[in-house]
This record gives sequence, C-alpha cells and structure tokens, in this order.
Amino acid sequence: MTGLTDTDTADTRTSSKTDAPAGTSTKTDITTDARTDTDGSTDAAGAAVPDPKAGAPANPDTTIDTPAGSSNIEASSNSKAGIPADPDTAISTPASTTKSDILTNPNTTISAPPGAAAKAGIPAGPDSATDILAPRPLPAERTGFTASAGSQLRWLTVRHLRAMLRQPAYLAITIVQAVVWLPLFGSLFRRVVDVPGFGGGSYFDFLTPGVVVMSALFSAGWSGMNAIIEIDRGVTDRMLTSPVRRGALIGSRLVFQVLVTIIQSVVIMLLGWAIGAQYHNGLLGPVVLLAGAALIAIIVASLSYALALIVRKEEVLIAAVNFCILPLTFLSSAIMAKDLMPGWMQAVARVNPVDWAVTAVREVGSVDPDWLSVGLHLSYLAALALVAGRLATRAFDVYHRSL
Repeated sequence: MTGLTDTDTADTRTSSKTDAPAGTSTKTDITTDARTDTDGSTDAAGAAVPDPKAGAPANPDTTIDTPAGSSNIEASSNSKAGIPADPDTAISTPASTTKSDILTNPNTTISAPPGAAAKAGIPAGPDSATDILAPRPLPAERTGFTASAGSQLRWLTVRHLRAMLRQPAYLAITIVQAVVWLPLFGSLFRRVVDVPGFGGGSYFDFLTPGVVVMSALFSAGWSGMNAIIEIDRGVTDRMLTSPVRRGALIGSRLVFQVLVTIIQSVVIMLLGWAIGAQYHNGLLGPVVLLAGAALIAIIVASLSYALALIVRKEEVLIAAVNFCILPLTFLSSAIMAKDLMPGWMQAVARVNPVDWAVTAVREVGSVDPDWLSVGLHLSYLAALALVAGRLATRAFDVYHRSL
C-alpha cells in the first residue's frame, strides 16, 4: 500500500466528510478540479456536479451551511431563481471571492420586471435618470387665468379701505379738520367782501369751494406716509414680488385717496349749505366741485407717493409737504380773490394747479358760469393727473430696481 498509481492521483478527487452527530449541522464540501461533461451533470470521475440552474451556488468554493433538521432544500420556483427556499439557510462567500464578482459599476441599474411597481402599488417614476419631474405650476400657469387689471385694482382698493376702517380715528380727525376750516376762515375773513374789487356777495359762497380744494390738497399731501410705513414693514416688497401690475398698485392708492376726498368734500358742502352757502346750476355745480377736488387729490397724492418711494424717509416727506402745501394754498384764490393779490402772485396763480381747481369749481357754482374756462381748467387738471400718475408708477419701478 506504499505505492500509488497514476489513477490514485487523478485530477478528479472527491472527498466527503460528514459529521452528523445529533443536534449539529451537516457540512458538505464538494471540490471539483475536473471540467464538467458536455451535459454538465458529472465530472471526469463520475461525481455529481451542482447545477447552477437548480439553485446551487455557481462558485465551487461556496459553502452551504444547513441547520440541523434541514436535510433537503425544497425545490421550488425560488430555487430556479437562485434563492433558497428555507429562510434559515445562509449563503456565505469565502474570502477568496474577488470584488469583480460584485456589481461595482455606478452606471449599472437594477430594474424590476414590467408591472412589478404597479402590482406593489408604487407610483410610476421617471423612465431614466434624466427624466426629472417638473415642478408644479403656479395657479395662473395651471389654469391659464390671470386677474385682470380692474380686478386687481378693485381688491387692492378694498384692502386700503379695510385698513382705514381699522383706524376710525384717522378718518374722524381728517373730516373734523376739514369741517373746522370752513367756519374758522369764514368767520375770520367775513368782512373781506366789503373790500373794493372783491366783488361782493357772501363770503361763504366764495370760501366753500376753496375749503373743499384745500382739504383735498392737505389730505392727499400726507398720503405718501402710508407708502413709507408699508416699505418699512416689508409690505411693499411682497407686493412687488407678486404678479400684481404696477399700475394697479399705484391706482388703488389713488382711488382710495379719491374716495376719502369725496367723503370730506361732501361733509364740507353739507356744512357750507347749512351755514348759508348756495350752489347754483342744480346738481352740476356740486358734481364739478367733487370732480375738481378729486383731480387735485390725484395729482398731489401721486407726487407724494413718488417722493415717498424715492426718499423712503418720513422726515424728508414731512419737510417737503410742509414746504409745498401752504405756499400752493396761499398762492391761489382759495381764500382771497385773485384781483386783490399782488401782480407776481397773480402770475404764479395762473400756473398753480390748486388755483385751476378752485377757479373751475367756483365758476360752475356761479349764476352765469363761463363753461369754456371750466372746461379748460378741468382739462389742465386731467392732463396733469395723468402725468403725475405715470410718474408715481415709474417711481415703483425705480424702487423695485433698487432692491
């Protein structure tokens, strides 16, 4: 038995080691050096070769540990896919396994069979890595609807009115201030009608249109303060980032100011009528009076808003308003007849928008009005209102670009 033949040292060696005490696992090592036959069932020595399609590991060095009591691995459809049927069966890879046996290419993708995601209740995703889902469109983009300029103007005006109603003291003080001017100036300058060249008549008839225009002037002059407050609170910045039109932003403020001016003017007109003022030409006189006050309010409010958006300082706006409002008032015929003014003041009054408004509303309330003069002065006011409104809208654009 000391001599070994070539057949004893054949390339095919099959060794079987079985340790099968009770309660222990069975370990089977199958080592095959010979190549399989053409049918892949046996090796050169006739030993059985594990079939990869039957669920056995393809690597001949793979060791299968089977717990006690599990003598066989049930053949099923899972075994054909290479997955052990017994959940307690563990497949371990020896240390000799190289990294090439594992998919390491980052571009490699693993896809589920068609219809697997739908059966699992998973929503379908993009077909490839480049199919990125687009963000949800905005409501205006999704529905194709954008609010019209009139709708934006209406809702922004309602916003300003609600803010005013939350501060009733502001509206009350504004109305009371305008009401005080009429009896105050009327009582102070009542005897001025006796001055030669004034023209006679009742001073309340002469003063009421002037006080209406004055109240519109002073109220509109301070309207820029609200713009500065909204700038400091960040409201204006949020408005500018929204799809609201710039014209609606400034237009809503102007409409709000016109509504406030009309309320003040109606109160003053009723008070003037109560203390003796007369309005001729039926309803046409009061209507033109309200129109003139509204136009002067638009002009002054637009300039106030434009200045507020440029300087953005309350102190600067206050100084500018005080510098302009009082001179514009006294350089007009609101309190005193134009014929009694010095010559240089009469020249300034001819180009003063405040005097344009006072002249138009006072002329239409007279017994024999000059309708041509009324139409010209109202046309001047309307043209200037358009220019001032455009200037205020441009100021919004300048402010937006400076952010």
